This record gives sequence, structure tokens and C-alpha cells, in this order.
Amino acid sequence: MKDHYEILGVSPGSTQDEIKKAYRLLALRHHPDRNGGTRQSEEFFKQIVESYQVLSDVSSRRSYDYWRFPKDSDPYENTEPGKVTPATFLRIFKTIREKVVNADIYVSESSLFELINGVLTTENLNYLVGTADIRTNGFIIDEIVTASVFLEDSSKMVIYRKLIRLAHGDEGLRKKVSALSNVEYAPRPHVTKEKETEELSDYVYFFIAMMIAIVLFAVISGVN
Repeated sequence: MKDHYEILGVSPGSTQDEIKKAYRLLALRHHPDRNGGTRQSEEFFKQIVESYQVLSDVSSRRSYDYWRFPKDSDPYENTEPGKVTPATFLRIFKTIREKVVNADIYVSESSLFELINGVLTTENLNYLVGTADIRTNGFIIDEIVTASVFLEDSSKMVIYRKLIRLAHGDEGLRKKVSALSNVEYAPRPHVTKEKETEELSDYVYFFIAMMIAIVLFAVISGVN
């Protein structure tokens, strides 16, 4: 399979604007009319055009990324030690979802909302959208939508609006987000104060770890 990112000289994390800029420069530089109309220049120009057609369309780019990367690659682990990437946020929301779905104890709606909403800050959303990592952002949306089944309707709408922003106009991602408003809210059973306290302490512990990751991201961003 052709590496369309390599042909255009961009990285898989490049934004659509960066891809367009790279294409225009290459198309101008390698146009056959500017290179004597040689067969080599024509072939390379065709590759440039083909690569741009694949990567300039969000849907086709997402499909290409799916097949380009090995199926056994795990986006949940695709990160470097000490470096915050979209995979970092994906693991955070995966952990939240697992705690919520697999928990045998009462789920505090307010604590859950604070956790999810606390990570989906404006800065973090801007970062995730800026990476243009549609595949990972799609997984992040899946995790949040599943965990948000326990939220009250008013809280769901806050998260819904933030996820729409994360979808950034992508039809496939927006469709995932739309499921959030269609999930029925199930009333919770009565629980003892002891269970609620136990559950809350677990979330506080994870929230501290999550905040450390966010602070690390802010420090790294400041350095760069």
C-alpha cells in the first residue's frame, strides 16, 4: 500500500490545512509543465494528486488510516513514556468506562460527570482536534458515550456539546456522538452511605492520577 503521507511529506497527525498546503507546494514544484513533461515527472505528479485525493477527504482518510496501520496495533498503547498523546486521553476514558460499567457498587453521577468534564477542557479539546487523529478520537468518543449512560440528562447535554466539538464536523464521529442523546437513563438503586463513600474514594484516586497527566501535558506544551 502506498504511503500517502510520505508522498506528500506530512505526518499522520497533520491537520487538513497542513495537508492542503503540502499538496499545493508539491503540485507546483513537480507539475509536468515545469519539468519538461518527462514521464517521471508525470508519474510523480499523479502520485501527488492521488495522495491528496485520499487524504483531503476526511472519510477516505479515515478508511485509509484504518488499513494503513496494522490491525493488531493498539491505539490504547500507542504512546511514548512521559509523553501525552491522544492515546493518553483514550486510556483515561477507557479506565473511567471500565470502572463505571464493571463496578458492582453505586456510581456517583456527580463524581462521574466531574471526571469526564474535567478532562474535556477547552485546552484538551483543542489539542485532540488539532492532532486530526480521527481514529483515536473516535475511540475516545466511544468510551465517553458508553460511560455517560449513567449521567443525568442535563449532564449528558454538556458532554454532548463537547463531543460534537471533538467530532469537528466529521460525519462518522458526529454519528457516534448522536448516540449519547438516545441512550435511556436507568434509575439507580438505593445504596448505603458506605458504598457511596467507597465508590467516591476510588474516583478521587483516579482523578488525582488523571490531573497529573493533564498537568504533564500542560508542561510539555509549554516547553514546546
